[in-house]
Amino acid sequence: MKLYHYVAKGNNVLQQGLLSFSQNPQADLSYYFKRSGETTHAGITQWMENCFSGRSRGIRCFSEPIKWHEKSLSLKIFIENADLFAIDVDSLNKDGLIESVYVSPSVMG
Repeated sequence: MKLYHYVAKGNNVLQQGLLSFSQNPQADLSYYFKRSGETTHAGITQWMENCFSGRSRGIRCFSEPIKWHEKSLSLKIFIENADLFAIDVDSLNKDGLIESVYVSPSVMG
């Protein structure tokens, strides 16, 4: 099974791999300021772990590449400004690299 992950262009994924929030000190914190009430990388990482164990060590994936349409132009911009990486979940699981999977409800529904 494959899952898909987007990373902003100009990334260093091929050198460092896909980094979780806790492993990426250059992560964009702005999305989490209001939600977490925290203003530092360490504070937001702790808030994520308080939500559920392992959240700060995860990466968000999609079940298929994003398909935008005329009513979702923000997705078009997102896709154009990102590199897409396919993740072979079966291989990661076989190597014991998957701790858990959390399925988030759709934001498109």
